[in-house]
Amino acid sequence: MRNASKVLSSWLCLFLFSGVISCASAQSQSQLDKPLVEPQYRLQEDRKAFDDLRNQEPEAKRVENDELAYMENLFGNPLEKPDRIRDRFYKLISKKRELFSKDMTKRREAYVKEERKKRDEFTKSLERERNEFKNRKSTPDERKEFYADIEQKRKDYRENEREKRDEFEEQVRDDRKNFEDYAREKTNDFNARYREFTAKQRDILKEKNAGARSH
Repeated sequence: MRNASKVLSSWLCLFLFSGVISCASAQSQSQLDKPLVEPQYRLQEDRKAFDDLRNQEPEAKRVENDELAYMENLFGNPLEKPDRIRDRFYKLISKKRELFSKDMTKRREAYVKEERKKRDEFTKSLERERNEFKNRKSTPDERKEFYADIEQKRKDYRENEREKRDEFEEQVRDDRKNFEDYAREKTNDFNARYREFTAKQRDILKEKNAGARSH
């Protein structure tokens, strides 16, 4: 009986010890999953203040600052291989040009779709007018006047749509020219920075090589 009591006590201790180990393990895993600090203690207020201050700037100024930051970051490492910098820049220019072309294509497709829709609506409108006119009695003079009016409406519509199309094409040409002017301006800016960067890098490497030889 005494032996059975000892065995029962041993099993009870083992059970309690396993429970403690399990709780400790779960608590340990919970500590691992827990972030270093909770979100409310993270240093986000300064960033928010920075964003709020940035949002107070005019849109044109924000864009200018972003572009300037891009250029400065591009040449941020004074020892980076110039070819890699140049490749990154020209890949981005190519990507932006491709995006612009796609947007222009979508814009043209949307215009043509809307143009066709309006033309169909106009044609159906004239057809309804003709059908309504046919269903009522009219004199020869009234018919002559009616169909002359229909023809004038069609003529005015075509001229109006032609003017709109010309304005659209002119705007597309202007936008394309503006993009190419912008790309040329940024490329010239990059090339000037690139020349300055490579010259400074040559000087840095010369100094490093001279220092290595002196040792």
